[in-house]
Amino acid sequence: MLDLPSSTGKLDITGSRHEDMRKILDSRVKEAFNQSDFAGALEYIKVSDLDMLVEPSEIRLVALTLIANDHVVRGLDVLNKAGDRNPKLLAQSRNLAHLLGEPDSVIACCNKFAGMGQDDAKNAQFRWMSLVARGSLDEAEAFAHAEATKPDREYFKKFIWYHQQGDLLKKRCPSLHEAWMQCLFERQEEHVIDDECIGLDIDIIQYWSQGMPPEDVQMVFNRLAYLVQSQNLGRQKLFDKASAREWIETHAQEYLACFDGAFHYAMESDIFRIAYASRLPVIYVDIDCWPLRQFARTISHVVRSGSTLLYLRSYRPWVLNGFFVSFPHNPFIRLLHSQTAALDFSAMPKDNITIERTFGPTRFNNVLEELLGGEAHPISRPMHDVAGLSRLSRAGDDIYFASESACLSVRPPFPLGYKATESNWKTTKVV
Repeated sequence: MLDLPSSTGKLDITGSRHEDMRKILDSRVKEAFNQSDFAGALEYIKVSDLDMLVEPSEIRLVALTLIANDHVVRGLDVLNKAGDRNPKLLAQSRNLAHLLGEPDSVIACCNKFAGMGQDDAKNAQFRWMSLVARGSLDEAEAFAHAEATKPDREYFKKFIWYHQQGDLLKKRCPSLHEAWMQCLFERQEEHVIDDECIGLDIDIIQYWSQGMPPEDVQMVFNRLAYLVQSQNLGRQKLFDKASAREWIETHAQEYLACFDGAFHYAMESDIFRIAYASRLPVIYVDIDCWPLRQFARTISHVVRSGSTLLYLRSYRPWVLNGFFVSFPHNPFIRLLHSQTAALDFSAMPKDNITIERTFGPTRFNNVLEELLGGEAHPISRPMHDVAGLSRLSRAGDDIYFASESACLSVRPPFPLGYKATESNWKTTKVV
């Protein structure tokens, strides 16, 4: 039984046989979901007993519909119950819980797999990431060392390296490490986004080089568009290569040669977002990121403060550049601009490392550490009124940090086709 909004009358299933109901449910929900009508899809699953759903595809669709409407716990619960008899659905529940910032749910699924005698390498990986994400660092490190001794788990040596790098960061830049920890510890119960209009005067920019994104990416774009429109979070703008180049040529010409020399879609996007941030207040969101329950509250708080917001991984103290809030006067953006404007990378290898180090995440992390290294005692504070958010105060400036486990997932709760193509910079060898 689910406590869902009342039916709009679109679907009359009274007196229908269970098999007919399932067919109607599957087709109508799928149609609405694929058209990004997540609220409409939710109306269609107002049935008296979801136990009639037996096909994994039906159960997964219902769960995704609930999740897309911010009923995260309920959606995961649908998969968990079905997972008791179907390990594939249990795996999907575990994977989705990880993406949606529910480490305790991930560990519960991992324990179920262990009880089934299926505690494989993938399960161990999810357990480690979730132990870190909920702040159990000592337990996670001990677990990584134990797993690394097993013959099929060599990659746990990388996780041990993450712990070592975290310890070094704690010595080198303790305030940044503390801000990351506070992001992890500042959690609260599931928050369903309400209809209150926030009202922000800022651009939210996204990028897809080739023009119109494919349908699955459009679904993710539309999910953010719904939040932006319903809560007046700003002006959502989607740029392609041509429109981004035109903007740079008009407003930030020092980045034009960089943009024209970019050898991958991801590099174009990295350059464009920095160029835009150097001139205007902006919220940048990667087009394939999925907003979570604290997204609206997070950006509202930061935008009104006029400060920088940076985006931290949940399993390591590492800044991603796929989401940030900034204003041109912010010291972080000024330093980032000074290091990247008119940057000549023509002699560098055309590979993923160059993408990372020139305008990508490595550049963001290096700029942040350089900025904080010049301060004697930057102070990190948790933001108790917004889950997954912390604030680092330095002389005359605040930098906020958001956790991916509460604010924004790096991927949506369904696979994207382009991830297996040359459009994905992480899996494509650039030459």
